[in-house]
Amino acid sequence: MKALAVALFLSMGVTGLLAQAPAEPDQGLPTLVVFPFANSTTVAQAGVMAADVFIRELFQTGRFQLITPTKTLPILVREKLGSVDVDEWEIGTRLGNELGADYALLGAVTAPPAVGGEQEERKRPARPNRIELSARLVNIHPGATLWMCSRSVSRFGGLNTQETLRGYAREMTRLMFEELDAKLPPYAPAECVALDLSAVCNTGFRDDQKEDRQGGWTDDGPNDLRTFPTGQQTFCGVKFNILDPAQNDWKSCLILRGKDRPYFPPESEAIPVGQALKAVYFLHTAAWCAPDGTEVLRYVITFEDETTAEVPVIAGSGIGDWWNATPLPNARLAWKGDSQYHDPDGLLKYVGVYLYRWSSPSPEKVIKTIKAISAGRATPIVIAITGEK
Repeated sequence: MKALAVALFLSMGVTGLLAQAPAEPDQGLPTLVVFPFANSTTVAQAGVMAADVFIRELFQTGRFQLITPTKTLPILVREKLGSVDVDEWEIGTRLGNELGADYALLGAVTAPPAVGGEQEERKRPARPNRIELSARLVNIHPGATLWMCSRSVSRFGGLNTQETLRGYAREMTRLMFEELDAKLPPYAPAECVALDLSAVCNTGFRDDQKEDRQGGWTDDGPNDLRTFPTGQQTFCGVKFNILDPAQNDWKSCLILRGKDRPYFPPESEAIPVGQALKAVYFLHTAAWCAPDGTEVLRYVITFEDETTAEVPVIAGSGIGDWWNATPLPNARLAWKGDSQYHDPDGLLKYVGVYLYRWSSPSPEKVIKTIKAISAGRATPIVIAITGEK
């Protein structure tokens, strides 16, 4: 079966695709191979629509190192297998094992079998009444399924089909990461170096008076983060030093300018680093967050040789709103707690902050400073930064 799986992919031109894979994968991230599948040519077009979004949003993230560059990966159609009786899920898992991947993502867009079996299925009209978008993430060793999800789309071929598929893909993306945050192993940096943000922090976690420009958090009164733990904390396997506002002039985090809080500074002072780091972990969140796909803030990394690397952080991918926070494709939900603030409908809501990992393109180079710059729309909040040596 291993030979069959590899032969099928090679026959579809994957040899050239694999040649484009990164030569030096990030050893700190698990590797992933993606296997898209359709059960007939009549739904392959729908598969392309869904896979484009599903793959881009779900797999091209800071969670995995992709072995296969999935943007151009063709969709395997059962009809192309002829009379070969094969389980597509098994093919995907075995392909991942053959390529030495840690995980295999098996995605399928299928139409239900017609009454009468395979012969009738081949006569299916160009527009089936219903198609199903499914996905399964498998931990190749020991072959355990970590996550499964499916969504059905009715009246395929309608004007809104493409947008419906995209919406389902985005929904499944969020559902997957919400579940994976509890199942995937935490980051395991060999040595953590907590950066000192005490000189750049400009506000605390607690605010008693709304919009007086003197309190803490986002200056929104009791709608604050006063429940957040301080001191030495570990989130997703990464150690952070959370400043105690009582020991730093009531300042424990950095909040930058946004359209709802124009009186905060547009950027931070330079945060000193002074050592070579393999990766940097940012503990951050946002208030009045911008729409998905919009830049919220940018980290500017300045190396000792005065070269720089810019790290744009995008809403819905690497950062989200602190209210009702959910896991994102490029950021783990590091901490989640109850808000002490009751909104007008009387409900107690939960709040959270995100962990975002950036891998240095030059881990041998000493990082001189890091600066955070707001994009001006949302209100970015930086709580802590840790480096990995």
